[in-house]
Amino acid sequence: MCDRLLLGYNCIKYQSFTASAVSIFLYFNQHPGLKHWKEVLHLRVDNLPKWLQFYMEATWAEDQENRVYLKTKNIIMSLKESKMNVLLDASRSNFSYKGVEGKVFKLNLQFFLFLSFLRLSILTSKLLAQITSIHHLYYYYYFCGMLFSLGLIFCYLSLYSCIDISFLLSLF
Repeated sequence: MCDRLLLGYNCIKYQSFTASAVSIFLYFNQHPGLKHWKEVLHLRVDNLPKWLQFYMEATWAEDQENRVYLKTKNIIMSLKESKMNVLLDASRSNFSYKGVEGKVFKLNLQFFLFLSFLRLSILTSKLLAQITSIHHLYYYYYFCGMLFSLGLIFCYLSLYSCIDISFLLSLF
């Protein structure tokens, strides 16, 4: 029941036009088959379209051509069905869309900063090999201090234990 409430909240807030359909899909996901047929809305049998097909309890998952077969075949989903499945998964794991997007963005940002820092550390290690005077070393420490203030230098300094960290900290 909690899943259905979370699902309804997500659907109404983010994609309100799919709320009722996704709620029905969630109910069928929790109770597969047609054992709860008394709770399902029934169609009137007069004037039914020809494309509508009926399935009994024993045959509801045997049609391989119409994406109803769920046991061993892969199901090809349309765009709306895949969006509804994402809504379902998000509601089941108790995440809202904005929370998930925020976490993904944060992880991508941290990964981007790590890659750029890795490239930067390769460049500065080449520069460290070319340092010839105390003046150049001072600028190198100042550059490391700027990185330290961003919180990106901890791993870098552990690679170069020969650098005097107390001199770096004295810059602040």
